[in-house]
Amino acid sequence: MVTTFNQKDLTSFGEYLLSDERTQRITSNLSEGDSIPVKERLSQIYHADIENWKDSKSKVQKVRAKFSCNNIESNEDYDNVMIHMSAVTVEGQGENADYSKYTPYGNLEIQVDNNTLGKSFFKEGKDYYIDFTRAKE
Repeated sequence: MVTTFNQKDLTSFGEYLLSDERTQRITSNLSEGDSIPVKERLSQIYHADIENWKDSKSKVQKVRAKFSCNNIESNEDYDNVMIHMSAVTVEGQGENADYSKYTPYGNLEIQVDNNTLGKSFFKEGKDYYIDFTRAKE
């Protein structure tokens, strides 16, 4: 696959290479005992830099919604449970009101196998954040 970048893209990538965001990413990914100093790492360009830059070009990195677990149905025939959730809807002020404003409607049903930790994670009446990020192509 061939990807073409214009002058604006190359300038943007150069700005990313010099950014605090990149420095913070490299610094936070160091593990104890790394023999390559941060300054040396910053002087190199890595494939991860290109991918991180492309991700940062997107205006919206993720959308977070807040859902409430309404019902958990047991399905003994298939050894799983069906989790029923809906977007929080609250008027007024506070966190739920903010989520209700931006993600005012939504329903989600997911099946979770009885033999996984996921089954015990969900509880009726509890709220959950759901983060949507664009999948890599």
